[in-house]
Amino acid sequence: MSRWVGVLLLLAGTPYFAQSESRKAIGLTPWGDPDLSGIWDFATLTPLQRPPGVDVETFTEEQAAEFEREFEQQLNRRLTVHAPRLLDYGASVNEDRRTSLIVDPPDGQIPPLTQEAAAIVANPPDGPVTWRMARQDPTADGPENRGLSARCLVGFNSGPPFLPGPYNNNAVILQTPNHVVVYQEMIHESRIIPLDGRPHLPGQITQWLGDSRGHWQGDTLVVESNNFTDKVTFNGAPPYFPGAGGRSFSLVERFTRSDTDTLTYEFTVSDPTWWTAPWTAAVPMTATAGPVYEYACHEGNRGLINVLLAGRAADRRAADRSRD
Repeated sequence: MSRWVGVLLLLAGTPYFAQSESRKAIGLTPWGDPDLSGIWDFATLTPLQRPPGVDVETFTEEQAAEFEREFEQQLNRRLTVHAPRLLDYGASVNEDRRTSLIVDPPDGQIPPLTQEAAAIVANPPDGPVTWRMARQDPTADGPENRGLSARCLVGFNSGPPFLPGPYNNNAVILQTPNHVVVYQEMIHESRIIPLDGRPHLPGQITQWLGDSRGHWQGDTLVVESNNFTDKVTFNGAPPYFPGAGGRSFSLVERFTRSDTDTLTYEFTVSDPTWWTAPWTAAVPMTATAGPVYEYACHEGNRGLINVLLAGRAADRRAADRSRD
């Protein structure tokens, strides 16, 4: 059993993978906090940003159906390189039929980059290694500079914040009077969030998942996170470029139980060195009976072995050509 699963069991005091056959009605925990506990699925076809050419805030039923058909066609083409049933984006857009998960700015787009960030994107540095790792450099020739997800260090959709991805769009929330645990199925990452008002860690102490502190505002759990390492990049940044997700990145998440089967998850991100303004997205989560399985990703797995074997084969072919 991993040490995180052990911590979860200790905090929860109940079997980790189990969920009651009859989901609890919305109510309070025994100590009086709103009950957010459960297993939550956040898969959706609704894109983070409003698609090009779409100039409405919400789809009509017909537009939503057409968008879903087009996505299915694209997915079927991708199955030539992915095993059937591996990908799990969801089957439909959200019930509100919004054209983007981003709710602010109103245009459904991530705000423009700052001049500093635009210069980095236009002329990315070749090093240090952490830059290449964050960028998932296709020329990586060893495990030390493979991408972070390939090395099983962070998940591509596990956040924080959560954003739907190709698969493993599941999270578990466990509660005690003084902590909330948010466990992400992807790469089995856990955040243990204190609710006791303690200050954040000193600014020089950075972490993969940031440093989170929570408090209640009415029925909403508000989680504020900072102290993110600059070795990773947030999903909403231009692909594989760090900076957004570094030391100046801050995050505010809001969890609200909307009804028995729905958890409204909203987050606002800010990084004045990367974007010209903060932005906010809303991701509905749906209760599921699970189970949530351990994501047995580990550095040195078969995928990485095969990647490196292919790389050495390419080296041999290049050496053979040079001798011709």
